[in-house]
Amino acid sequence: MGLRASLLLLALSSAALASEVVAGFKLPVTPIPEPIDVVELPLPPVAPTTAEGACTGEINPRRTGCIAVAVGDFQAGDFHPDWKHVVANVEFVGAPAAPASS
Repeated sequence: MGLRASLLLLALSSAALASEVVAGFKLPVTPIPEPIDVVELPLPPVAPTTAEGACTGEINPRRTGCIAVAVGDFQAGDFHPDWKHVVANVEFVGAPAAPASS
């Protein structure tokens, strides 16, 4: 399709969208957009490997643990019914050998 044909198609499409009736059908009124907030949840750092002791204080100074690299689908989690808490399935790895704490 040439540039002239593309521009004509675009003009016709725009005109159709601007009208209330297209091909005998009345188009619904576009709803008012709802505001949304995008929230990022902090996760523990990722350990370089799953080996014992891989989650070092250098990687995670808070020593709260490290998670494994997500393999496959990470879409596991959901909001609690109170909409204030989130559950996500992650695998903690790389803790040091006992009796040391991570």
